[in-house]
Amino acid sequence: MAALIILGLLDLITGILLVLGFVMPLGGNPLLFLLGVLVLIKGIISWIMAASKKLILDPMSILDVLVGIFAIIEVSGFHLSIFSWFGIFILIKGLYSIAVDAMRR
Repeated sequence: MAALIILGLLDLITGILLVLGFVMPLGGNPLLFLLGVLVLIKGIISWIMAASKKLILDPMSILDVLVGIFAIIEVSGFHLSIFSWFGIFILIKGLYSIAVDAMRR
């Protein structure tokens, strides 16, 4: 069950950094790049697992993949306001993951 908390924290931190990208430039930030790669890998693995169960359009996996790509693009210095919106979505997803884990205990 601790995995949900760790993955939820990963989503939370990535979401906060993407939202902060709207306020201040994050180009060249190695933490955001690392988090983007981790979220992208998490999303790809999750998407493959969902597809093996015949659920090809898994919204949580697609959100992870998009946020990972957006975080990596943000590190290059390119920012669109939609990156911040997806940061808010992944932040909510992280809070949801942590809340689900807390309710199961």
